[in-house]
Amino acid sequence: MSPTASRPRIAVRVAAPAVAALTLAMAFVSPASASPAFVTSGNGRLTFTALAGETNNVTFDTFSAGTLRVTDTTSNLTAGPGCTGSGHTVLCAGDGVTRIIANLGDRNDTAQNDTNLPSDLVGGQGNDILIGGDGPDRLTDLDGWTGPTLITVTMIGRGGDDTIVSRNGGFDQIDCGAGFDVLVADRAPRDIVVPDTCELVQRF
Repeated sequence: MSPTASRPRIAVRVAAPAVAALTLAMAFVSPASASPAFVTSGNGRLTFTALAGETNNVTFDTFSAGTLRVTDTTSNLTAGPGCTGSGHTVLCAGDGVTRIIANLGDRNDTAQNDTNLPSDLVGGQGNDILIGGDGPDRLTDLDGWTGPTLITVTMIGRGGDDTIVSRNGGFDQIDCGAGFDVLVADRAPRDIVVPDTCELVQRF
């Protein structure tokens, strides 16, 4: 057969739920290329998007009435629309914000929500630590830790009715915290769950 001859095509069918889950994950992880900034406030959301190759240790808290503070102790921040500041601290308009979204990207990162706002905290590649706040949070780690964490609790829901997704083929240690919490995890013993913290656990 000549090198230019056509090769048979193989059709691969992917279940609709899997496609929907992948689309949701990519929506959280991929940086918004149209945005010139990494921290923005607008349309009801405070958004943090990590720069590739950075290690982030980011905390969200309330600076004053109507103002939210974003602090990253390991990397500099760039303030976008709705935010001001530079270096390791950025202040953002908090009025009208109903959700915090953080996409951590690669490296070993930490994100902590110290507000009562709901948050979507998404860990990308690397050994990440995700800590929710007092509201209903969604914590998602796309790859988990590369080995058993033993001591480190990698995903902490704290207050609120949280959803924690650690079905990633890696190793996580999870504390759902207070509230009615749902955990979607890998089969035991890959993921370790602090007893009596998650009201509903789904392993598959």
